[in-house]
Amino acid sequence: MSVCVAQEVDRRWLGTHNDVMAQRRIYDQERHAHFVTFSCYHRRRMLDCEPLRDTLLELLVQKLDEYRGICSGFVVMPDHVHLIVWFDKPGELSRFMKSWKQTSSMKLKKMLRGVAPQFASKIPLADPFW
Repeated sequence: MSVCVAQEVDRRWLGTHNDVMAQRRIYDQERHAHFVTFSCYHRRRMLDCEPLRDTLLELLVQKLDEYRGICSGFVVMPDHVHLIVWFDKPGELSRFMKSWKQTSSMKLKKMLRGVAPQFASKIPLADPFW
């Protein structure tokens, strides 16, 4: 098989990016538990710092209370977070994640400047935390 034919077969098999996105299904209406993973911007090891990690978890508890969610497990790694969350009300996952990530990003960026100013000075102010 020539390279051109192989590429055509791959395109038909995989579809285009738009085809894949059109088929994307969001599982936020069925009241299932959700396994969520997200990482720090550029995989920076921001969560090595204990005060930042503790604050992230305090904000998790606050946001779970606010959105009436339950966290059945989590792991905080130096550069990313895993958690399993469940919400009684359908459609809450997106709102919860947006709120938690926005709030924690702002608070943790401010904290970083006080806890580790040398490290924080190397990170552009415009860079997001997540």
